Amino acid sequence: CVLYVKSDVVKTVSLNNVDVADAVWQEHLLKWQQSVIDTRKTQVYRKELPVMKSDSAMGADSEMRWQDAQWVGVPLRLSKDAVFGVLSVYSRDAKDMKVDDSIEVLKGISSQVATIVKRKLEWEDRNLILQLVEQTPLMIVLTDADGTIKYVNSAVVEGTGYAREELLGGNPRLLNSSTHPESFFTEMWDTLKVGGVWSSEICNRKKNGELYWERAVLSSVKDKDGHITHFMAHKEDNTE
Repeated sequence: CVLYVKSDVVKTVSLNNVDVADAVWQEHLLKWQQSVIDTRKTQVYRKELPVMKSDSAMGADSEMRWQDAQWVGVPLRLSKDAVFGVLSVYSRDAKDMKVDDSIEVLKGISSQVATIVKRKLEWEDRNLILQLVEQTPLMIVLTDADGTIKYVNSAVVEGTGYAREELLGGNPRLLNSSTHPESFFTEMWDTLKVGGVWSSEICNRKKNGELYWERAVLSSVKDKDGHITHFMAHKEDNTE
């Protein structure tokens, strides 16, 4: 069997002592596999293949023969229109292959392969997003709907002097400098709880007691049903 992906990397398994990736006809095979990707349809590929045969019991010498080899390939899908590769099965003698049975087996395997690839891509995307958030110079704070801190990036740790462990599970009130009246924060929460975006300059207090000003933009995070699950703050030090 062969797994072919768009990066033109072909992994092969030799069957019955026949190297199916032989350079004699690999170019034709690659073109066919690309055709499966382009058309997004299951296809059968048949071609005469040189095969060495011998009668070891009779002590006969090996000889080159031409045999009608056959491939069946099914597209590997991330979605209906997004095909990233081909999963194929090979028979060195076309008459030995049951095409319909091969297609059913390949479809089952390809579904499992696609699921694994999807999860890997999703994981890579999540890691990339996390790296972007973690490395941005903006201070990022994520709380749940009750205001409990669930995430802070490195900029928050550096800017406030608090260790990440001291902030997680706590409340942003930890940074309150008592500079603003209660109505200031009431307006903020009233805006956020209806899904609005709130922005202002806030004076907060670092762990060492030093006051600092920051430009903050706060917004809500909603689930697929539109319910608010978290709040996020993007903040930039604005101290002069």
